[in-house]
Amino acid sequence: MSELPPDLCFEILSRLEVGCLLRFRCVSRAWRRFIDDPIFIKLHLHRQFNAGQLILYNNIGMKHCILSLDSLNCYPTGMVVVETSRQGHESRKPTLPVPSCNGLILIPNDIENVLALWNPSTRETHVLPSYTSTVLSSQQEGCSSIAFGYDSATDDYKVVKIVVYYNQTTHECRCRSLVYSLKSNSWRKVKDCPHDVPTDRGVFVNGALHWTIDDELMIVAFDLATEDYYTLPLPSELSKLQEHSTLPILDALGECLLVTWEGSVYRLDDYGGKNSWTKLFSLSDMGMGNARLIAYSKTKEEVLLWANTTRECFWFDIENLFLKKVRIAGAQDYWYFQICQPSIVRLSNSDGVDGNKLQIEEQEEEDES
Repeated sequence: MSELPPDLCFEILSRLEVGCLLRFRCVSRAWRRFIDDPIFIKLHLHRQFNAGQLILYNNIGMKHCILSLDSLNCYPTGMVVVETSRQGHESRKPTLPVPSCNGLILIPNDIENVLALWNPSTRETHVLPSYTSTVLSSQQEGCSSIAFGYDSATDDYKVVKIVVYYNQTTHECRCRSLVYSLKSNSWRKVKDCPHDVPTDRGVFVNGALHWTIDDELMIVAFDLATEDYYTLPLPSELSKLQEHSTLPILDALGECLLVTWEGSVYRLDDYGGKNSWTKLFSLSDMGMGNARLIAYSKTKEEVLLWANTTRECFWFDIENLFLKKVRIAGAQDYWYFQICQPSIVRLSNSDGVDGNKLQIEEQEEEDES
């Protein structure tokens, strides 16, 4: 490798799978520095954009299984999943993970009120510090919502928690916003959310986190760079939403914001301009109600759907309007499916964040030659 030009090394290694790169880190200190270089990590992440691994969570929140998205089309009977785990961060009841960002997943533990960032590709975990010290002791926490994304302006991963706090002294309720920075490994208060606390977990698109709000016909977004709130309109067809109607579902697919409501799927075009919506297709015509849109196939001719009522996965042929059920051997007990991009993004860095040690074999004495 030392005889190859650095640019050529970048080109070759950046196209390899995560597992190969983790093994190559053990070759020498020079190789490890090369693979751990932030510029290389970003290039590799960009090259892995169309790749995907499916994360499965079982119905008691204790097991996590991973399989390649491509493998879903390899065998008629599906693929046997490979079990993995986040050691020391198990939950006793189902815990809905926050949508992934650049290969990282934020998983709350509702029992112990703990948040942890997890990279399923490297098996690295980082437990976030408690955020309770950032609020006054005279305040009591109520309902809350959480989201996770990447701030490209500061090259930082941020967690946003919107919480209703009841001030026991003044007897007032406030919708407070807290931001966690992975670089500083700390929480801080930011501008209060001007709307009610969202009921769903936020979706990261275009440098911002997005939620739908109960009883408000709009999308509320939080810009991670400016740390300010703004609003986006919902599709005009949703103006007939009633008080007890099913709330729209937000998803991110192919770097676009999508809304699913009553089986109809809309895509937000011209983000930041006219904010116009395009109706892509309707699932209700096939007897399917609201579903989560998980990922595109490599050809983008199909979309992987998860039906939250039956807890089943389907490939949906967009052009031919055809559903094909996905059978995953050994996954009968699993209740939630999520896509996660393979990446070597680190959760430990020189800025003081100490993630758990990578769970891979590394040489004690590395070859210097």
